[in-house]
Amino acid sequence: MSRRPPKTLKKSIPFFIVEGKTEKNYIENLKNIFNIGVERPKPTKGGNPIGVLKKAKRIIKEKKEYSTFFIWFDLDKIQDKEKFFNLCNQLKKINIEIFFVVSAPCTEAFLLGHFETIRENQLNKECKYFEKKLEEYIPAYKKGNERQINKYITKEKINFCIFNYPVKKFNLFCMLYYFFNTKIPDKRKCDYREIYNLKEIL
Repeated sequence: MSRRPPKTLKKSIPFFIVEGKTEKNYIENLKNIFNIGVERPKPTKGGNPIGVLKKAKRIIKEKKEYSTFFIWFDLDKIQDKEKFFNLCNQLKKINIEIFFVVSAPCTEAFLLGHFETIRENQLNKECKYFEKKLEEYIPAYKKGNERQINKYITKEKINFCIFNYPVKKFNLFCMLYYFFNTKIPDKRKCDYREIYNLKEIL
């Protein structure tokens, strides 16, 4: 009588699928500072949320050993909202946990939140505003520059951002606290399961 093949155990840690190098470098930096056991994030180089979600769908099918995925992308380049929401719904139907980590309008707004308090009404500005403001704290700021992220995004700056960035506009720390609650500071007891209504943000 033949034995059944053993079931593949799913990894309990989340796998990060990110839009580009800036998000990848940020997660790698966070991983080193707080000693959290995540694998190297997978940048999609999607260029826009629809491109990111399409590539994320393929990556999720390949990474069958994971039960949880974080998909991090910017919301500033959505052209076809109907197509975007259709892709979101398709991903939600997959029988695993998928969390959307959204930067509104872009990751540079989030990075700026490591140096000064960001109010929700500021997030209506264009990304160029945040890129220029970042240069006040990160000289000659360049997207995707690993050296700059490692040098200027310190543990002190991350802690500042955790407690000062608008929680309703960025849910990364909430979810990280759930998975690594001995490593990441608790941010105002936020609920990691909160998946924001993206239609309200757009």
